[in-house]
This record gives sequence, structure tokens and C-alpha cells, in this order.
Amino acid sequence: ELIAHYQAKPYIENLYIGTAYLSSSSIPSFFGRRNGGGLGRDMMKDCGYRVDLAVNTELIIGSERFEIVYLPGHAAGQAVLITPDKVCYLGDLVMYHHIIDTYDMPFLFSIELQTDSLMRLEELDFEYGLIAHGKNFYTKDEIVALADRNLAVMERYEQDILQLLEQPMSRENILASLLCKNQIECTYASYHYNNSTVGAFLAKLANQGRITYNYKEGKIFYSVISGGVIWNTENGKECCCPMRLRSRSSRENSRVSERNIRQGENIRRSNS
Repeated sequence: ELIAHYQAKPYIENLYIGTAYLSSSSIPSFFGRRNGGGLGRDMMKDCGYRVDLAVNTELIIGSERFEIVYLPGHAAGQAVLITPDKVCYLGDLVMYHHIIDTYDMPFLFSIELQTDSLMRLEELDFEYGLIAHGKNFYTKDEIVALADRNLAVMERYEQDILQLLEQPMSRENILASLLCKNQIECTYASYHYNNSTVGAFLAKLANQGRITYNYKEGKIFYSVISGGVIWNTENGKECCCPMRLRSRSSRENSRVSERNIRQGENIRRSNS
């Protein structure tokens, strides 16, 4: 049986929705048939998998109860599963080191939701975690350290975008600047994934009142609101606040945990 969170069910059963969202249109063949590209009128019936069971906060199998926690951000329907023996299956919530090192720019649907979801990991009751595209199980401390590195990547891109927007710039030129600066090569599909991430950052900055836009000569140009006040929607106060990160001492502890991850990997390799 195929089991999924009820928020993810529409996307799994209609895979073309995600790709159509990326392309802002019916899906061109450049995306490939697996993603609904070039299917035309058959796109809606030939692209998806039937979900047998949609879950919300728990999954019961026999006498065992599995906890389901909705943690969106990377995708709108993202959730994690925690087993009775406290193993957390994280999916794509946390990018592992080799994914960050290879692709650098993450695909994100919402910066605000992804930030909150990564910060919530520390509160969840699990002892070990398994990451999609990872090779091993990791302790909770190691997972939290990875979450901090993910947050740091997001913070870096946010600050780069803010620096770029000191002068008016279109979304396409923002993306081009980031891709060139970080030497990121793209396929047709990955270009659109990265473009979506830029849109997610622009949405966050717009929601915080930190940027504005202007339409000129057939383009939308974004720019920083100079000397403006940033409205912090979390506590209803006016303040100048970058992306929330843990305290300095917590981040230092996380860096120690990150080193422990790499040392643990070396031990695993040497014992294999």
C-alpha cells in the first residue's frame, strides 16, 4: 500500500501539479515524460500514483502506533514519521552534507515554513534519524547539527539576495547572479527548481516588508526598502530581524556535533 500525509496526497496522485507549478503553465517536454512533460491532454491521467491511505497525526499498524508530524517547507505536503522505537524518517526535510556540497541551493517551497520545521526538530521525541539521500542512521544531535547547517545555507542565500537588491533587479537576474556566484550548473528542470527557491525568498522578504517592486519596460524589478522598518509578524513588533538561528553557544555545539558526524562516517567506512 502507498501511505502518505493527507496534505501530500493531491501531489502524489497528480504529479503534474508540482511540475506545472514550476513551469507556471502546461508542462513542456523539456521536463521529461516522468514529470509530465510533453503529455499534453494525457498529462492528468498518466502522471501520478494512487494513495491507498492518507494519514494526519498517526499511523496504526496492528498494535503499533507511528507518529506523523507535518513539517512543510521543502514541499507543501512534507511530513516526518517517528517509529515506536524512536527512529525518525525525515525524507527531504534535512539536506545531507553531500547534497549541500553538490547542489548548494536547496529547493524550497516556503522559507518561513522550512525554517520553522527545521527549528522544531529539536523538540521532537526521537533518538535516531534517517534522511532521504543519506547512507546511514544518525543520532538526534547529529540531525540537529545538520538542520543548523541547512539554516546557515538559507541565511547565506537570503543575505546574498538582500545585497543584490540594493539595486533594482528582476527575479531572473537574481537567479542568474546566484547561480554564477555559486558556480551551479543547471538542467532545464533544476533551473526551475532554483527559480522556485528564489521566489520563496522573495515571498518571505515581501511578507516581512523588507522589499518592494516596480514594473518597468515589461519586467518586475525588486529592491530593498531603504531605511524602512521590518515588521516581524511572529511577535507583532517592529524590528530588524534576519532569519532566526539558534544562539551562538548552540551553533558552536552544533558545529561540534557536525564534526562528530564526519568522524562517525570515517569510523563506519573503516569498519566496513
